[in-house]
Amino acid sequence: MAAPQVAGAVALVRAANPKLRRSAVVRIMKETASRSGGWNTELGWGILNAERAVRRALELAQDTVPPSTSRRGVRSRRVGRRFTLRWHGRDLAPPGIRPAGVESYAVYVKRGRRYGLLASTAANRYRYRGRRGKRYSFHVRARDRAGNVEAPPRNADFVVRVRR
Repeated sequence: MAAPQVAGAVALVRAANPKLRRSAVVRIMKETASRSGGWNTELGWGILNAERAVRRALELAQDTVPPSTSRRGVRSRRVGRRFTLRWHGRDLAPPGIRPAGVESYAVYVKRGRRYGLLASTAANRYRYRGRRGKRYSFHVRARDRAGNVEAPPRNADFVVRVRR
């Protein structure tokens, strides 16, 4: 009667962390069994402990969802030579997985037809000094502690015209 119990525990482990490979699931089942000092003829790999196996699967689960940013304030505006870009970042994760949290932001400015990296910062704002009469386009991409990076946006997060 152990086979249905092991199959149920494996299903719980797979539900807790669907990214695990089959070999990792087998390893978790063996490592979390009570009295698992290796194989023996009396208990095999040991007594099944589904709770411990699910907890281990959750520990191994990684946040694979990239963080996101949203601008604070209006998208397009006229400003003086010195201005501050402000945004808000957040990191979400699938149910049962702890989000890694936003680690840093990369601020990009449009130069010609392409965006180039302007700065990398842990803050949620960036001060910039522009030239009079110029128009600037910026976007911000967040990176979380798990290494996930937000995709570049289709349009600029900020469009700024510096007054003459």
